[in-house]
Amino acid sequence: MGKNPLKGGGESHRLAKVEREIRDVVGMYLLGGFSGTLPGFVSLTRVVVSADLRIARCHFTLLVNREEGETEEAFKKREELGRKEAANELNEHSSEVQHRLAQVLQMRYTPKVTFYYDEGYESAMKVEKILKDLSDSSKPTDGSGEEA
Repeated sequence: MGKNPLKGGGESHRLAKVEREIRDVVGMYLLGGFSGTLPGFVSLTRVVVSADLRIARCHFTLLVNREEGETEEAFKKREELGRKEAANELNEHSSEVQHRLAQVLQMRYTPKVTFYYDEGYESAMKVEKILKDLSDSSKPTDGSGEEA
């Protein structure tokens, strides 16, 4: 089986440091210098850098405000379209992001940046909600519907 180019070997500490630096620089750039238009608030959840430091996969989540009177179904559909739109917009402007990285980071090569919606974050939030609901439903009550 071949070695995964996005996983570090003995230099995992160095890779982790580079990933944090890239996440911080890209995050600040998206807040203050990004020229594109995004359909909501983008938050970087993690960055994965290849062992040779030439590829940076930036994973993000998107927070979209629910419009007044909007149904749950309509909101979910708009949110999903927003994710695709955000990924397209971010990737269309990835050269700007790479230029900013080149300005800030002291690296021999500037990594090629690509953006991906972080499905794992959404799954974790669903699991957390289920656990909270289970916890709330198992709390004892005094018979009047109030907690004891």
